[in-house]
Amino acid sequence: MNLLLWILGIVLYLQCSDTDGLGECDPLQYLEIGKMGTIKCSFDSKFYSVFWYNSSDTVNDEPILNFKENVKSGRGYLSGEYDVADDGSLIINETTLQHERTFTALLFRTRSEPPKTNTVSVIITVTPSTTFPVIDKCGNNNRLCFSPEEQGSLITCSVESSKPAVALNWVTRTDHGDSNISAQVTQVVEEKYAYSSFSTIASDQSNTFVLSLLICKATFSSELLMYNESSVLIQYGHWSSLSPEILKIWARLGSTVELSCSQKNKDYLVWRRQSSDLLETTAIAVFIGIKDIQVLAPKYTVKGNGTLVIHDVEIEQEGLFVCISHDGEESDVILYNLLLYIIPEPTNPVVNGCPLDQYCVMEIGSFGTLVCSLSGVRPELDLQWKTYFGSDSKMISFYDEGRKVTQSGDTFNIILTSKYRLNKMLKNRLTLTCEVSENKTHFLYRSTTFEVVFKEEHHTEANSYTTSDDTVAEMNKRPIAVVVVISSFIALIFIVGIAVVLVCKKDKKNKSQMHEEDVDQEQMTSMLPNKADDNSISAKTEALISQLRVGYQRICNTITPIPFARDGLYGVDVVYVEGGMKIKHRNSDGTSHGNWTYLNSYNDLFTDSLVKSNFLVIEGDPGIGKSTLAAKLASDWCTSYRSSPLKNFELLIFIRLKYLTNMQSFYETIKQMLLPKDTLLRDADIEEILRKSKSVLILLDGYDEAPSKILDTKSDIYHILTRNMFQQFTVILTTRTNCFPRNLSPGGDIFRLTGFNEAARRAYILKVVGDKDVKAAEIIMECLHESPILGEFCQIPLFFVLFTHLAKREDLTKSFSTVTSFFRFIISCLHQRQKLKNNNTECDQYNWTDHSQLDKAAFELLTETDKLFWIKEELCAKVGKDFYEHYVRLGMLLGEETLLHSDHASSLNSEIPCAITKVTFYHKLFLEWHAAHYLSRYADKATVTELRRTLRNLDPSNLQYVYRFACGINPESGDKIIKYLKSIEDGETFATLCILEQTGNTESIESTLQDFCSETVLISSESSRLLQRSIVQLIDIASRKKVAIDCFHLENCISSVNVGKEHIQLTSGLHVDKFQYIKELKITEMGREFILDTTTSILEFCLLCDRLQQLTFDCCLLPFSIEDRALIGKLQQEDITVAWIPTATWYSFCTSGNWKQRYGEKMLTETDYLKERDNLADFHHGQSKMKVNKYQIIKEEEILSHN
Repeated sequence: MNLLLWILGIVLYLQCSDTDGLGECDPLQYLEIGKMGTIKCSFDSKFYSVFWYNSSDTVNDEPILNFKENVKSGRGYLSGEYDVADDGSLIINETTLQHERTFTALLFRTRSEPPKTNTVSVIITVTPSTTFPVIDKCGNNNRLCFSPEEQGSLITCSVESSKPAVALNWVTRTDHGDSNISAQVTQVVEEKYAYSSFSTIASDQSNTFVLSLLICKATFSSELLMYNESSVLIQYGHWSSLSPEILKIWARLGSTVELSCSQKNKDYLVWRRQSSDLLETTAIAVFIGIKDIQVLAPKYTVKGNGTLVIHDVEIEQEGLFVCISHDGEESDVILYNLLLYIIPEPTNPVVNGCPLDQYCVMEIGSFGTLVCSLSGVRPELDLQWKTYFGSDSKMISFYDEGRKVTQSGDTFNIILTSKYRLNKMLKNRLTLTCEVSENKTHFLYRSTTFEVVFKEEHHTEANSYTTSDDTVAEMNKRPIAVVVVISSFIALIFIVGIAVVLVCKKDKKNKSQMHEEDVDQEQMTSMLPNKADDNSISAKTEALISQLRVGYQRICNTITPIPFARDGLYGVDVVYVEGGMKIKHRNSDGTSHGNWTYLNSYNDLFTDSLVKSNFLVIEGDPGIGKSTLAAKLASDWCTSYRSSPLKNFELLIFIRLKYLTNMQSFYETIKQMLLPKDTLLRDADIEEILRKSKSVLILLDGYDEAPSKILDTKSDIYHILTRNMFQQFTVILTTRTNCFPRNLSPGGDIFRLTGFNEAARRAYILKVVGDKDVKAAEIIMECLHESPILGEFCQIPLFFVLFTHLAKREDLTKSFSTVTSFFRFIISCLHQRQKLKNNNTECDQYNWTDHSQLDKAAFELLTETDKLFWIKEELCAKVGKDFYEHYVRLGMLLGEETLLHSDHASSLNSEIPCAITKVTFYHKLFLEWHAAHYLSRYADKATVTELRRTLRNLDPSNLQYVYRFACGINPESGDKIIKYLKSIEDGETFATLCILEQTGNTESIESTLQDFCSETVLISSESSRLLQRSIVQLIDIASRKKVAIDCFHLENCISSVNVGKEHIQLTSGLHVDKFQYIKELKITEMGREFILDTTTSILEFCLLCDRLQQLTFDCCLLPFSIEDRALIGKLQQEDITVAWIPTATWYSFCTSGNWKQRYGEKMLTETDYLKERDNLADFHHGQSKMKVNKYQIIKEEEILSHN
C-alpha cells in the first residue's frame, strides 16, 4: 500500500516537473554485446534517490531498479540483471540485444523536490574481429599494403560481423586531399546479430605506369574500430617502361646501408627487393594524410624521408632493390644493385718475397716467376702485373699467367702466378705493380708497388771439362783459329774506317735537323744551376722548385679580402688570421671514430702524434677560409721558416681544382698551371722528379668546385684521391662540408674549419683599423655582439673580413634585423663606392639597378647541377658586355683566364689549348642573392604546383640563403615559399627563419618567435644538419631579442663540451655557444655513461649560461657522486637545479654531491645505483633489438676535449 502511494506521488510530481532534465546522462550511448555495460550519468553525489526504467513510460511501467538513500532494490536488481553505481549510473551485468532500447532515470535530489527525467537510448554494438577495414589485397593483419594490379582487377574492402553496420567509402589520396571514387559498389549483408559491409572498386587505369594511394574509409563514428582507415598502394602498369638506370651501390659486410628513394619529397612509396626471381615487398611508407610506415622484413627501417636503412647488411641481401614512389605530380622508380665487399687482410696484394711492413726491392734475373695474392676479399677480383711507369712496359713481358681462386665462406683467395722475361735492359732497375685489373677496379682495392733490381749473370761454357782426346783435338785446331782471328781483326779495322766516314757525312747532312734540339738543350742547361752534370735530376729539381716558388708567390700576394679592393691587393701573410680547426680520425672503411679534437694551430696538420694518415681532408662551409688556408700553406713552403713544418717537404704541388679543364695527366697539369710558359721542363722531367723526390706535399684546393670530368676514373687527380697514385706522398684536399665522398679514400683524417672565434675576430679588426685605434675596434666588436644577423654572417671569415673593411669606412649606426637587410647593405656599399670612384659619370649613363637578366642567369646556374661557371662570351650574351664589365669592376663577378683542352686530345700529347675566361661570383652568397631576386618574382606568378616543382630542384640544405633572401626581398611571394617549406621534412623550423626575414609585419615576426620558444626546442641526432643549424640560429636570435625558451632539448647528439671555448660540440660538427634566456637544458643520451670529467664539464658549461634554472639528464648513467665542493657551491649560488632520470625514477642532485629521490627523502645507495645501471642496460638491450644496437651502455674513457 505504501509503495502504491509512493508511485502515485511520483505521478503527481511528474505532472508539474520539468521533464527536460538537466542533461546528466548522454542521450545516446553504445554498449558492447556480451560484456558488462554502464549507462553513464553524472548525478550529484548527494542525490536522495534515483529510479531506473527500461522504457520511456515512467507512469505505467514499474522501475527495474530503485536506489534510495544508498539502498538498492527492484526486480531488475534482485534478478541480478542490473546494478547501480554509487553515482547513480545503471549497470547492465551482461548486455544482450534485448537491452537495445530506451532507458529512463528519475532523479530526486531531495525528498521534497520534484524529480528530473533523463532519457537514454542504448544501442548494442557488436565489435568486429578486426580493428580496421580489411582490404582483400592486404589480408586481415595489414592496414597498409602494396599490390601491383592489372587493368580491370577488383579490390574489395570489408568490415564483417559488426553492429551497427559500418559505412565504407573508397577515396584516392594525394597531397591536395581526398577524391571520391565514383565507380564503387557497396553492399550491406544482414546476419543474425550483426551486419557485414563491403565496398568494391575496379582498377580501370590504362597500362601507363603510375603508383596510386587508395584509402578505404569507415565513416561510422562509434568506437567499433581502432582505425577508421586502411590503405593500399596500387601500381598500374610496369615501371620497366621508364627504362630506369640501375645504380650500383657498394657496402661493407655488416655495415649499415642507406638507400635514398629520391632527393625530392615523396607522398608515398614502396621498397621492394629481388628474392630469387620474385620481387618481395620490404617496406611501405605514406607521408600524406595519416602518416604510416610499415616494414615487412627484419633488419630494415625507413626514415622520415623514405630512405631505406639496412642494418648489419648480410650476403643474402645482395641484389636488386626497387623504390617505387609518387611525389604528387608523377610516379617514379629508382633501382639499386647492392653489392657487398669485404676488405682483404692485408688490404693490398701480397707479392711473394716482399715484406709487408716496408717498401720492397727485389733482385731478379732476366727471366723467372712472380707470384701475387689477395686473400679474404669479396667480391672475386682479377689481379694483373704492370709496370709502374707506362714508358717501361717494353722492358718486360709477362706470359703463362695462371690464376687460382678458392672460396672460403663469403670471401675469395686469389693467387696470380706469372712468368716474366726481360726484353730491353734500358736501366738496371724497374718499378712493378700488382693490382686489381682495370675492369674491376674498386676504391678499396689498391695496388702493391715494388722495385726489382737485375742480377749480373755470368755465362760459362758448358763444356769446360773435356777429355784428353778433346784437348788434343783442340790443340790441333789452334793454328786455324789464329788465322781466323787475325783475318777477322783486319776486316774489323776496315769496316770501322768505312763507318767513321759515313758517320761524319751523316752528321753534316743532319746537323740542321739536330740544331733545334741542341739549342733547346743549351737553353735548358743555361736555366739550370751549374752542376758537374747539367742534365742531372738534382738540377731539374732545383729548376722546378724555383719556378714553383715564383708562381706561388704570385698567387699568395694577390689576395683580395674585399671585392672592390682589386687596386690594393694583399699578401696572404698580411690578411691571414687563424681560426678554429678540429680533427676526427677515420677507420679503414671510411667510418669515423672518436670525437672531434681541436688543434692549436694549422701547423698541427703535420704533427705525427695527432695525425694518423697522409691523406688529409679539410672541410668547411663556403667562405670559411679553406682557400686562404691553402694559400697560407703554399706561402709557408716558399718562405721555409724554421718554425714551419712545411720546410720538411722538398716539393709542394698546389692545384686549384676549379681551374682545371680536361687535362688528365697530373704532370701536364703542373706544367700548364704552375710553371711559366717558357719553361723547358717537359712532362717526362716532372714525372721523373716526382718519382725520385723524398717528400712531396700535394695540395688540392676546392674539390666541390672541380669540374666533374676531372674527377672521372681516367684522370690522375682521381687516382690521387683514391690513393692509387702517389701513395707515399702527403695529400691535403679542401672541400665544402660533407661534399667529399668518404668511400673514395677511406682512412684519411677529417679536419673541419670552425670559423673565427672572439680572439681571431679582434686580431683581424686590429690589423685593419690599426693596432693603436682600439676604440674603433671596440665599436666594430660591439656591433657584432648586438646584432644576431652580423653574428651569423661573421662566423664566415670572408664576410667578417668584408664587414670589417666596410665598417672602417661606413656609418655603423645602421642596425640589421635580417640577413636580407645586411646583404642589401653590402651590395649598396659596393655600388656606392664604385659610383664615387667613377665620379658619378658612368653610373648615370646606365641603369645598373636592373639586374633581372643576371638574376635569371644566376638561378639557371644554381639549378644546373654540373655547371659551376659561365664562359665570358656566354654570360655577355645574356646580360650585355657593359653590364658584365661593370660588375667585374664592382668585384662581384670574377673573370679568370684558364686553358681549355679538347676532349679528343691526348693527355700527354694534347693539342694546343685555347684560352677562355671562366666567370664566377666573388662568393656563392652573391650568386644566391641574385638567384633569390629571380625566385621572388617567379613565385609571384607561378601556380602552387609550378612553384613546388621548381623548388624541388633547390635543396635547402645547400641553398639556405636563396630561400631566406627571397622571403626578405618580396614578403608577399615569400608566403608561398614558406608554405612549401612547411610541407617538407625538417622544413618547419627552417620556415621560421624565412618568416623572420619578412620585415613588413613586425607583430607576426614577434609572434612566430614567441611560438617557437614556447614549446620544447629539440635538436636530435636524427635531425638533418640543416635543421640543426636553423635551430641554433633561431636560439641565437631569440637570445639576443631576450625571448625566453622554456626548454632546450639535446637528444643523442652531444659530441663533447669545451668549457674553455664556451660551447657544446654536436656530432654533426655544429656547436651550440653558451646561451641566455633558456630556462631548462635537457640532455638525453640513450644508454650512454657519463664519466666524472664529462659530467663536471657539462655542469661548468651550465654555469656559463645566464638565467638557466634547471639541467635534466635523461636515459643515461651519471657518476654515483660528485665531490667538487666549489662546483656544487656555484650551482647552489646560481640556483640551478640538477635532475637525473636514468629510467623511471627521478633523482635530484643534493648539496652533499649525492643523489636522492625527488619525491621523498631516500638517498641513492650504491646498491640502488648498481640496480639503476642494470635496469638501464636491460632497457636498452631490449631497445637494441629494434634499433640494432644503436643504443647501449657505452663506457667512455673521455667524451670531452679540453683543448
